[in-house]
Amino acid sequence: MEDLSGQIEEHMHSFHRLAGYVKDIGCALLFSNQRLPSAAYNHATRVRAAESEADKLIADVIRYYQSIGVKACFMLYPTTRPTAFADVLLKAEFELIDEEDAMLFMRKTAIVRRRPNVQVTEIDGRQLDVWTKVLMRGYGLPEGFRGVVQEMFTRVSRYDGSRFYQAYCQDKPVGSCLLYSFDDIATIYTVATVPEQTKKGVATSLINRAVTDSLKAGCNVLYLLAGKGSDAERLYGKLGFEGVFSRKLYEFHPKKQK
Repeated sequence: MEDLSGQIEEHMHSFHRLAGYVKDIGCALLFSNQRLPSAAYNHATRVRAAESEADKLIADVIRYYQSIGVKACFMLYPTTRPTAFADVLLKAEFELIDEEDAMLFMRKTAIVRRRPNVQVTEIDGRQLDVWTKVLMRGYGLPEGFRGVVQEMFTRVSRYDGSRFYQAYCQDKPVGSCLLYSFDDIATIYTVATVPEQTKKGVATSLINRAVTDSLKAGCNVLYLLAGKGSDAERLYGKLGFEGVFSRKLYEFHPKKQK
């Protein structure tokens, strides 16, 4: 399982290299995007440090993210070393703020649940303005972030292994997602549905299309990420995905000095 976890971790890192900025400090990678102050795009990961280096690494990471004006965060995977690094973070006043399950597609064909009222189309970079609007509505992102979000995914769209999908209902764009493939591994990313169309088969239709295209492309591993215990996780389970490990996000919350 650790081998699979490591493959998925490196796959996610390859995506973040397209979507943001990366600084390699040897025992960790520091991902950042100052214009998008979300922990999802501003965190240290791929931690491979000796126990004796843990405290210094944490201090260096705190200083780095403070220097660019965002909170220091660590994204930990099962491959993180030292194995007790999460305990060291808690002692250093970090808090667990998010946990996601990596879910692996366990079938050889998509579980097709036809939604005749929903049509899914693959789009190219010229249509990313509408795709971005749907994504932002689905995730409830502030309008002020539209420029940086579209710029980020425009960079991703230039990579041959990325495929963008738009879902329509009665000719109106109602959902979006991304299939990203690298080294025979693929992930379904940013599955979004506009609020008024939730629970009407939009996400199911998007995932079915992405799964089908991934299988046709011959990807050996197909996975996605879902918030632990979320509605999305339950939906993905019904569509043939099973949780294989969790990744955890820790954020620096220093206690106020008396």
